[in-house]
Amino acid sequence: EREREERARVQEQQRMDRALLQRYANKAAHDAERQLQMQQLEERQNLARARLEELERVRLQAFKDLAPYQSKGEKPPARLISSLEDADEAVAAQRRTIESNEIRRNRTLLRFDDELQRLEKLWAEQAAAKQIVILP
Repeated sequence: EREREERARVQEQQRMDRALLQRYANKAAHDAERQLQMQQLEERQNLARARLEELERVRLQAFKDLAPYQSKGEKPPARLISSLEDADEAVAAQRRTIESNEIRRNRTLLRFDDELQRLEKLWAEQAAAKQIVILP
């Protein structure tokens, strides 16, 4: 049973190695993919930050709309209170999105680092195998 599990694990690792080598024939290909992924994640993060700024402006306006009522000690209309609450929720949700994007970015960096370590070993093995000459 253990031998079968070990064989299955080795076969799976070999399959994953072949897939990695097929996808990334060399370091330049891996670096290009890494750069592309990082660029896309950065663009997504920039959009999220811009949206956060917009939502914070909306929240500030809602707060300003409430100020006259609060300074007079009057109860503001429900729509203004609701507007501020909605803005608070939207800002909080956007901040969570930005945090999630940062986690995704870090995970992606780690994945590329791990892949590169593995690929360097595989590329070296490939190069060594090509140098082996079989004599008759």
